[in-house]
Amino acid sequence: MRFLGLAADLVLGRILASEQPLRVPGWPGSVAGGAFGFGAVSVVVFACWAYAGRWFYSHIGEAGAYLAWAAMFIAGSGGLLGRVVIGAGSGRRFCGGFAVAFMAYSVVWMAAWFASPDRFGEIFGALVGVAAFGACLCGMFGSWRTLPSMMVGLAVGNLAGYFLGGALHDLYGGNAGKLLWGLSYGLGFGAGMGHALHAVQSELRRRLSSLTEARRRG
Repeated sequence: MRFLGLAADLVLGRILASEQPLRVPGWPGSVAGGAFGFGAVSVVVFACWAYAGRWFYSHIGEAGAYLAWAAMFIAGSGGLLGRVVIGAGSGRRFCGGFAVAFMAYSVVWMAAWFASPDRFGEIFGALVGVAAFGACLCGMFGSWRTLPSMMVGLAVGNLAGYFLGGALHDLYGGNAGKLLWGLSYGLGFGAGMGHALHAVQSELRRRLSSLTEARRRG
């Protein structure tokens, strides 16, 4: 996916040609940005399920509803997550790739759920879906070496957020339970996404650090 221009060498070239101030988020900022950005959108999407779920199911069916909500996640989250992507204009470039990555995750999860609508389907769909999402991110940033470490963060964040949210939903029930599920899922998976975005940009940060050090010595 080099055509997106997010590989380290391409981003570095744009940075060197730009006069705009550069912001390089650290790991805490990336995780927090992912958690709160994706978390906010998740609450909105789960609110659609809570307050308009019947309309979605009756008009476009269960699969159509899931796809519509996936599209909402994509539309709302891409720009917010793009804030932790380094380099002027990189956030806009990221949005298109994020759409592909999140839709791949969603379609894989849906396939697993419809094939096995139980706890196994939820876990299997989450793990394989996260793998698809992570592979797309690595392809976008040209950072395949970081796949194992970033996958751990993605999987832990997704599963923790989803199943803690499910427990809150069972505990409180009703629309409040659905909103709490959305908040928990969004914070958990969003934190995992922030971790993943920090990981796939490690090579760019290394090159920027080397460049800064060389300029200091020169």
